[in-house]
Amino acid sequence: MGWQIDRSDPNELELVRAHYLAEQLADEGVFGLFVASFFLVPADYYLAEAKKARDARIVDGASLLCRAAMETALYMYFFAHGNPDERMILWIDPPRGARGKIDVSFEDLRQRIAREKVVTAEQLKALRLIQKHGNERAHTMKILHGKLPNTSLDPLTFNDIVHLQPHELDLDLRNAESILGTLYEAMAERNQPPRRAVRTPQQTP
Repeated sequence: MGWQIDRSDPNELELVRAHYLAEQLADEGVFGLFVASFFLVPADYYLAEAKKARDARIVDGASLLCRAAMETALYMYFFAHGNPDERMILWIDPPRGARGKIDVSFEDLRQRIAREKVVTAEQLKALRLIQKHGNERAHTMKILHGKLPNTSLDPLTFNDIVHLQPHELDLDLRNAESILGTLYEAMAERNQPPRRAVRTPQQTP
């Protein structure tokens, strides 16, 4: 569907510039890569922070961040979109419940990615394990905060009750990086339009 440019509105100039850039990226065959790079930045950031936490031996924190990276990546894969032919070049369209509240869980996302067969069977198994480990860490932290409401000690330092082993965390992080790469490629491919679909917006007289 085409859209009009209102030349009387000075704010339209930036919109025109953005579309010009988007059309260039589409013609060069890299618009999809741009979309994936833009929306997967938060997931990439969480994963980088998880690695820092791992290096600092903060096992719980690293596991939670790893889980967050995967949940964010799946969320963006399904609900973030880009199209140089639309007035809104980039947008997120999350599912909403009856009262308009965003209603989606990690489990919903994992089951959906399994149905679409975007990731391999091995990656799907790893994703389920990352989810399980992250949930366990969150449960552990909840118990600690409940039992130690007045302590100044960080619950993440209580290594004696952390059951996730360093080699398990390392495996989760490696698998998360692999899954993120797969989602990146799939998201880029899905959002790359054919060149013939790219149209220049029409100007109003």
